[in-house]
Amino acid sequence: MLIYDEYGDQELSTFGFDPRVAFRARLVEDSYLKGATGIFTQPPQTFESYHPNPDVRTELDNERAWSTTLGYEHQLTDAISLEVEASTSAWTTSSSRTRTSPTCAPTSST
Repeated sequence: MLIYDEYGDQELSTFGFDPRVAFRARLVEDSYLKGATGIFTQPPQTFESYHPNPDVRTELDNERAWSTTLGYEHQLTDAISLEVEASTSAWTTSSSRTRTSPTCAPTSST
């Protein structure tokens, strides 16, 4: 499975490709082992790019995680199932870049 997400608003515009693999294997009648692993991407929140000087813009990259889930499912009736899952995620930190508009560029006096 390959997921493409595009996020955009006035301050942030970004996209991410999230390759993931999932399985569901029948153990015995009405019981299943299931799992998934892959990359999960989410955009930074708008407030994370805030800078008090409106001429300075902080650009953040997507936050990414390698996520893994393992679970058990038992079908009790046609309409009711019991599911137990455990998951873990290893997040990477966002990197940031700061840009200053040309009107705020330092000037030298002679």
